Amino acid sequence: MKKILKIVIFYCLLVSITPILVSCGEVSSNQNSQPAENNSLQPDKDADDTMQFKLKEGTNTFSIKPVVGGAKFLDATEKEIAQFTIGTNSKQFRINSAAGKVLGYAAIKGSAWTIENAEQTKELYILSRQEDGNYQLKNEAGKEIYRIKLRDYGFEIETPAKQSLYKVKIEEDKIVLIDASDQIFLYTNSALPPLMLVCFGFEDLNIEQQAALAYAVNLSGGR
Repeated sequence: MKKILKIVIFYCLLVSITPILVSCGEVSSNQNSQPAENNSLQPDKDADDTMQFKLKEGTNTFSIKPVVGGAKFLDATEKEIAQFTIGTNSKQFRINSAAGKVLGYAAIKGSAWTIENAEQTKELYILSRQEDGNYQLKNEAGKEIYRIKLRDYGFEIETPAKQSLYKVKIEEDKIVLIDASDQIFLYTNSALPPLMLVCFGFEDLNIEQQAALAYAVNLSGGR
């Protein structure tokens, strides 16, 4: 529980001060720059550190299990739904179906995360951080489809018309995704960046794309 709270507090503080640093413009280029590996997608060192997600009643629904060279996306019975494989490009990974079919790619590009098609000719979805600390998700046409607002309790997912869809709340021992009717939709007890849970509120994406985007967010440290 303390581990979750420490990670969440650090993450929220980091997100909160980002717009301040940007607006000041007084930080030297050496201070602003990060080592290349910080923007690289790297598989978790601990292959047993499975990220488990649960439904309201505590039932396991799916998980992301780190393995050598990437991760497996598993259902509640630990049957494989998809594979995430990191190749020679350390800022990108391939999304394969359980049968091995290439479904697409996910990547980190500066302050954004993308889902690309199988041919790598289109960026289907782009999740990006804004200068004010908020986030937005756009489709391949550049149309905004979700706004992700930073709140005291975590995040709120809205439509461009400001209709509230989901909230991500940081509680004492878990991180919770709550739907518009104020019911728990999904939660995790794992010490993960809250932005990961946001990805599972993007209804325009299929479950493989949601999980891949969440995994990319986690690998890049949630920022």
